[in-house]
Amino acid sequence: MKDILLFDRIKEKTHITGTSDILLEGASAGFSAFSEYMSSGDHVFYAITDGIQYEVGSGQFIGQHVADTTTLLRDAVRTSNSDNSKVSFAAGIKEVYATYPGAFAVISNPLDEPQATRESGVAYWSGPQTLDSTSEFVWNEVSGRLGINTSQPSVALEIGGNNVDSEIKVSGITLGVSGVNFATVGVGFFSGRQKEPFIRNNLSENTSGILNLSGSVDQTISFNNQVA
Repeated sequence: MKDILLFDRIKEKTHITGTSDILLEGASAGFSAFSEYMSSGDHVFYAITDGIQYEVGSGQFIGQHVADTTTLLRDAVRTSNSDNSKVSFAAGIKEVYATYPGAFAVISNPLDEPQATRESGVAYWSGPQTLDSTSEFVWNEVSGRLGINTSQPSVALEIGGNNVDSEIKVSGITLGVSGVNFATVGVGFFSGRQKEPFIRNNLSENTSGILNLSGSVDQTISFNNQVA
């Protein structure tokens, strides 16, 4: 399905009856016609009323070269009928116009405290129709950095927080040439960047000892042949 198109000040007249599709008959005074902004096949939210009954729905604009008329296909969403079915209109003039129905409206949370980082915040759904943001989930457009649990990401992707909140659980990780940077480690360990999947063993050229490491990943220990 195509995107729903939204336009202001679009309203036309129609004399349809029953539940037939809407035959558009030209713009009302002070408004534009659907055809001025839409192409055949475009989708739009519409509302139609005869002053007594009403219908709000998702329609498809269809251009026709019959007496310079166009048609709007009807798919009711909310109507004056108790079951929200298509309204069966009686004879007489009706108005049909482009609208933005509340059932599909998307709003920014009006109860959210103003965020200094709102401009760079990453939007998420906090309700069925409400977009929200937080200073702890941000996108720095200038540096191209994403921050989670931090408002000032220092690398391409930074997850802040304590040792629990900053954990990542994945099924696998593919590392590039940058490797893994152990920035903060405990006592007895070394910090720095590791670019290999394991730390190589240091092999001695002198093989006269009793024990030596093989140098393989499993680091097997073997005995050298000794003189009797």
